[in-house]
Amino acid sequence: MTTPADQEQRDHIRNDLDSNMVVEAAAGTGKTTSMVGRMVALLLEDKCKISTIAAVTFTKKSASELRERFHAGLMSRARSTEVSESKRGLLRNAVENIEQCFIGTIHSFCGRILRERPIEAGVRVAFEEIDDVADQRLQEEAWDMFVAEAYTKQDSVLDELTDVGLTIGQLGDAFKKFVLYPDVETWPSEKPKSIPFMAIADAVNAYVNHIREIEYMLPVNPGSDKLSVEYRKLERAARQRDLSNPLVLMEILEGCKYADKMLTQKPWGDYKQNSKDERDRWEDFYASTIKPALSQWREIRYEIIIRILQSATDVYDKIRIGRGLLNFQDLLMKASEVLRDSPHVRAYFKKRFTHLLIDEFQDTDPVQAKLMMYLTATDESETQWDRCMPRPGSLFVVGDPKQSIYRFRRADIVTYNRVKEIIEQSGGKILTLSANFRTSPEILKWVNDEFTERFPESATNHAPGYVPFDYGRQDGTKGDFHGVQRLDIPEDYSKKPYLSLGYEADAITNTIAVALEKGMTVSHSVHEEAKGAKPQVQPGDFLIVTRGKKNMNEYAKRLGALGIPHEVTGGTVLNETREIALL
Repeated sequence: MTTPADQEQRDHIRNDLDSNMVVEAAAGTGKTTSMVGRMVALLLEDKCKISTIAAVTFTKKSASELRERFHAGLMSRARSTEVSESKRGLLRNAVENIEQCFIGTIHSFCGRILRERPIEAGVRVAFEEIDDVADQRLQEEAWDMFVAEAYTKQDSVLDELTDVGLTIGQLGDAFKKFVLYPDVETWPSEKPKSIPFMAIADAVNAYVNHIREIEYMLPVNPGSDKLSVEYRKLERAARQRDLSNPLVLMEILEGCKYADKMLTQKPWGDYKQNSKDERDRWEDFYASTIKPALSQWREIRYEIIIRILQSATDVYDKIRIGRGLLNFQDLLMKASEVLRDSPHVRAYFKKRFTHLLIDEFQDTDPVQAKLMMYLTATDESETQWDRCMPRPGSLFVVGDPKQSIYRFRRADIVTYNRVKEIIEQSGGKILTLSANFRTSPEILKWVNDEFTERFPESATNHAPGYVPFDYGRQDGTKGDFHGVQRLDIPEDYSKKPYLSLGYEADAITNTIAVALEKGMTVSHSVHEEAKGAKPQVQPGDFLIVTRGKKNMNEYAKRLGALGIPHEVTGGTVLNETREIALL
């Protein structure tokens, strides 16, 4: 077997058990294998008991897979004649007690911490964990209760909202987003300065008078010229509406637009030079009057909205806590806070979990980062998470910064990089796995060629650097299908999306049909062939990935017409099927 190009890095993972590590590993490089190998090595070298290992994964499915592979890894080494009898005994004992090892999601890990120390964490002993669906129902209940109470009591906030052109019913979606960030302790809420509405109205009227004076210059048919459209729109609004009404005034200003390329001179005819002057005048007016006014208006609205959302959140918190319910964010924050604020609790869990392994580390959010740093910190009294130095060998994280795609779920590349710095400062190691065991060399070459130029040469605070793949798979017999091929759509079709879709769907499904009919072959690795993989293509060897789900049925219809068994997942095509249409 060929030695992978990154074998030295892999050896460090299994052998250097007294060092903290960040392992950057892209898809197909064997990161789960590496994590399992380190977990087995920790037990083999008697660095810890199986009950003190905690392996945290991103999903329940990946946790289940990790547990299975960890069990298989322990069994394999326990049977190996290369391992001494005393060490095999350690592994057999670990197998018998594998249920004592924590392998699960970050939320279930936090739940375990809180159940072991509920009093110190300030939660009910018999608290109940709720998932996202139940939490959303609770949010809706809390919001409805808050709104109903506001109307019943004729709360003054209703008038405040009316004064700025809003209703409480418009804030429901904002509330659902607001409650996702309970760790934000202070929201900007200074009382903004009052807006000089009369002065702004005077400025707008003066500008409208100017528009009327030069109206003869404005194009009758503006075409692509947006400036003259804005002029006519503003003049018409000022003529038909009452600018002395602050709500009307701000609504008109919110409808005003400014863009770098507003002006198209051709429609202005003989007044092309004047059009440039008008563009500059509009730019100055927008910057000096419209933009500042809208900024102040939004500050006033923001302050009112934040106060309302905070009050509604208090209702939501009261209901949730009163019923002994903890959502996912509660679990994270309560666990992090008890580790931060209670040195004796941290000392307890320092012994309870001596080795923490984190998978999919790029998906870690700031609260999760705090928890892992508190849990592994040398100094049990340090409350600043980014000043905690992990104990040697206590922290092992695996991730791929290129896959940091969950910012909408609070994952942040900045947090990833900060933890990476801390581990390096503590004497830990930053390792990279580059050998890919999953993909053919032709595809790896294409990926390297395509993405090397799309990422910075080295990592920054905002983007990871690209690490080219090395080829690590042992190929068996080369098949008919290999490499990357491109389908070019003829120009006549590409100009019309519906024709392009049909052409593409026909070409792809016909290619699959021909491959199946002729018994064409695909390449498999030596490992896959040993497990019985067949060289002849099967329908299940093909995967069609579309940009969006609405066009999936075009492929499904053609595959069905060709008699090719298929399954559609991730789409909403049930209502488009022939059988449903007939009903």
